[in-house]
Amino acid sequence: MLNGFRDWANTLQAALPPDVTAELITCEPSANPALRLQVDSPDAIASLVCWESGAFSAEVLDVQTEKYRCRRIGEFTPGQPLAEQLADFLAALRSPT
Repeated sequence: MLNGFRDWANTLQAALPPDVTAELITCEPSANPALRLQVDSPDAIASLVCWESGAFSAEVLDVQTEKYRCRRIGEFTPGQPLAEQLADFLAALRSPT
């Protein structure tokens, strides 16, 4: 799962506008390894964690209101594109509430 997530995150990073920064971070070693994508834009802070098991946690926080635009946990469905499974996360990154 992590290789697919890494590839998807790298593609996303390459397509971000210049005022948005993103960093892919390897989480502390554990029995269920994980990667975290940290995204900072002028109006939002976002974090997306993916575990080898396929579980994920997605959050997008609005900088001005300090309220979550998106906040959920789930399990990725194998074979389904990550962009489709994370459509709400990606939409929350793009537009303020």
